[in-house]
Amino acid sequence: TTAQNRNFMNETENTITIPDHKCYTLHSSISIKEQRRIFEKVGHNECKVILATNIAESSITVPDVRYIIDFCLTKEMIADKMTTYQCLKMKYASKAQLKQRSGRAGRTKPGVCFQLISQDYMQDLGEFPIPAIRRQCLEGTVLQVKSLRFNDSPKSILRKAITPPKAIDVERAIVKLKQLGGLTYKMVMNGKLDYENGHVTFLGKIMETLPLDIRLSRLIFMGYCLGPIYDCMTMA
Repeated sequence: TTAQNRNFMNETENTITIPDHKCYTLHSSISIKEQRRIFEKVGHNECKVILATNIAESSITVPDVRYIIDFCLTKEMIADKMTTYQCLKMKYASKAQLKQRSGRAGRTKPGVCFQLISQDYMQDLGEFPIPAIRRQCLEGTVLQVKSLRFNDSPKSILRKAITPPKAIDVERAIVKLKQLGGLTYKMVMNGKLDYENGHVTFLGKIMETLPLDIRLSRLIFMGYCLGPIYDCMTMA
């Protein structure tokens, strides 16, 4: 009945109470205080249900988790090859991620993980996730390297990374930063422009600070300089 349903869905800020069940949501958008509620002990006749994103892959242990239902999906920030803008895309997780997720159950007592994917399909998954430095835009990374004031160029510094990005991607990021005013052009012998180095400009420091694509950072900056700041923020 309606009255019974009203009692079943006694919804609070982050908890939905159902007879004999307590449901919790766990994702990065809720506060640390709300995230810690998953550690609350439930009654003897109650069952704790945690609806989690891949934030549950971290090494935290919830002692009373015994069963895991894994959809084997994840969302990753990937740079679109056509537009070069970054966006979240749904894809299947790697084998290493699935192993990490299955480890959330049975850490303090026997547990079971149900992975909703066939064995044949699982064999085709990658062993490890692609590092962020190889699937995201590198403009912000180049600005961070430049802010550390190394003597070498960003291209030579990033070449020393454990999983270095492609040289062509670094070059494109540097050229884009120069075109948008984040880096200065540097003259070399015979009056040629150096596309591998340059100094961080005032606008480049703003681009590094704002958690946005550098083109959107420039749009907001120009709006601030020329007046229509709120219109530019809305468009960004």
